[in-house]
Amino acid sequence: MRVFTAVLTALFLVQALSVARAADTLYGAIAAYQKKDYSTALPILNRLAGQGNAAAQKKLGDMYANGEGSRQDYSQAAEFYKKACEGDQFAACASLGIMYDIAQGIKQDYPQAAMLYQKACDGDILLGCYNLAIMYENGRGVSQDDMRAVDLYRKSCDGGDAEGCAGLGLMYDIAPGIKQDYSQASMFYQKACDGDILLGCYNLAIMYENGRGVSQDDMRAVDLFRKSCDGSDAEGCYSLGRKYESGRGVAQDDMRAVDLYRKSCDSGYAEGCTSLGWMYEKGQGIKQDSSMAVEFFQDACNDGNARACANLGIAYGNGRGTKQNLLKAVELFKKSCDGGNDAGCTYLGTAYARGEGVKQDFVKAADLYQKSCDGGNAMGCSDLALMYAGGLGVAQNYTKALELSQIGCDGGSAINCYDLGMMYVSGKGVTQDFIKAAPFIQKSCDGGVALGCSALGFMYLNGQGFQQSKTEALNYFGKACDQKDQMGCSEYAKLNSGK
Repeated sequence: MRVFTAVLTALFLVQALSVARAADTLYGAIAAYQKKDYSTALPILNRLAGQGNAAAQKKLGDMYANGEGSRQDYSQAAEFYKKACEGDQFAACASLGIMYDIAQGIKQDYPQAAMLYQKACDGDILLGCYNLAIMYENGRGVSQDDMRAVDLYRKSCDGGDAEGCAGLGLMYDIAPGIKQDYSQASMFYQKACDGDILLGCYNLAIMYENGRGVSQDDMRAVDLFRKSCDGSDAEGCYSLGRKYESGRGVAQDDMRAVDLYRKSCDSGYAEGCTSLGWMYEKGQGIKQDSSMAVEFFQDACNDGNARACANLGIAYGNGRGTKQNLLKAVELFKKSCDGGNDAGCTYLGTAYARGEGVKQDFVKAADLYQKSCDGGNAMGCSDLALMYAGGLGVAQNYTKALELSQIGCDGGSAINCYDLGMMYVSGKGVTQDFIKAAPFIQKSCDGGVALGCSALGFMYLNGQGFQQSKTEALNYFGKACDQKDQMGCSEYAKLNSGK
């Protein structure tokens, strides 16, 4: 019995010693770390790191980087990551690469970051592949190479990194050095979205919205924008707001649009603030308040949103929501135009044409209208057409005016449709043709141009381009009068009285 007791005691002592040794190993340190027992983990890791244990060095780097068990110290973290990387802890190479990339605790060094990302990627650390792909895409620390970026994004994606899939989708979508392939882009965006990468969901929604690489499907776009927004993506919330405002793919709901624009704005997305300001200005989905509109336009303009600057310029020009200040309006229109907003260029051109807040200059106005029109702004084409028709700032050219009016009308400018129709009515720049004029003037009236409705009234009354009809003439004079057109009201009263 004494012998058995002695053996049992010895066994307990061996087990206790084994447990104590296990607790003093890397595994014991990691176990303590996972329990947030940093006071136990830190001395063990320091001892092991001093013995050259690369895994311990990597973990110490993490702890110093995150301020776990000690004050946050990026310089110390970098030292441990460097030692761990030299010991082929490839995840440490990726972490050290990030520090060189963003100058975190050490001097920024893009080539060094790229070298470390390459080593991490060679060790199958997907983060290294992904970050190196970004560097090749942007030519940062390495020669710009879209093909190399694609290869690295693909390796990252194939390894299960959803961010790599999103990056690969972008390359096929918009990279200049890669053959554009919207079908491939949509496929990789889908993989990214399935991996809960919101950028993938958002970009895939845009593709469904525009029918690019997939069949056009507004309802599918709404679902994807919603997933993006639910994940706190401000652009996703803004785009979902657009859908509710337009009623495309979802029941039209201005109040819901306002809520989504506000959420986007509160998350710092300037486009969301701009749209929220516009809803306040129009009183759409919320009580009309020009002062609130100005506040949101101002915030968004300060953040560099060119559309907001244009809207703010209009407010200063009209004195809506703020004191009228034509000089300030011009300043804002210029900022908007310089920021790439074509409408801002049009508004600035109009300021020069009218001499409002700036010395009148038709040549400058025409140049700005041209810039706006070249950017696809129908209003800019419309105003430039008037300049050519009147010979203001440019040599008079009715053919050019006709061409520009056609572009503007095709782009949805109702006033351009009116101008185009009236050129056919008057025979300026073209052979007079009431039949050709009729559809353009009809389109202008349908688009809310009161003069177009009056013109239709006269055309029906005189049988020009249409079969003569006093009933239709009365109808269109009435529409013009409803829009406060004095001529329309006068002709309506005259025709209605039988005089």
